[in-house]
Amino acid sequence: MAQSAAHLATWFGRVLLVTDEPKKLAPFPELAPYAALKDQHPLSGPVGAIRTALLASPSQTVFVLAGDQPNIELEIILKLRDLLEKTKADVVLPCHEGVIEPLYALWISMRRGFSRKPFTK
Repeated sequence: MAQSAAHLATWFGRVLLVTDEPKKLAPFPELAPYAALKDQHPLSGPVGAIRTALLASPSQTVFVLAGDQPNIELEIILKLRDLLEKTKADVVLPCHEGVIEPLYALWISMRRGFSRKPFTK
């Protein structure tokens, strides 16, 4: 996770780590440079963590990544960004082998407000 966070910090500047209990990250000093947020919806699974990040982020867009995601590719992130800008959608979710990946996706911040446009492919 520390390596992923370092890459993300290089690309985005700010990294937010959402966890059910931020104190759990204390034994990992390599994660200390990153903001640890308490999940505001701990019983809601990944959806709650995503919402916590979207509300907390000061950025216009938020790249969401699962903590156990092994590979991050800047090329894919840039494609997601281009699609988000082109479509004016609220989120761009990649699909890998028929599976939608909300935990490797680019979302607009909830501070910016969702457009509530219908989903289109």
